[in-house]
Amino acid sequence: MLDKLRGKALLQATAATDPLIRQQYIDLAQCYATTATELRERGAAVMPPVNAARMPWRSVPLWVTNDR
Repeated sequence: MLDKLRGKALLQATAATDPLIRQQYIDLAQCYATTATELRERGAAVMPPVNAARMPWRSVPLWVTNDR
């Protein structure tokens, strides 16, 4: 997936007429390439930091309830 995103970023870089936007797409493609390399080397997945006090689908801490 990161390789696909990198390819899309490179296509946008070649299509960009503004040099600043072109450089941003090139930087983005390099970030995708670096991330893909690190994931291949480590064999890990990108995971959010663990916070036991929150569940991803809730916006309030676990200790807040509707009970009185």
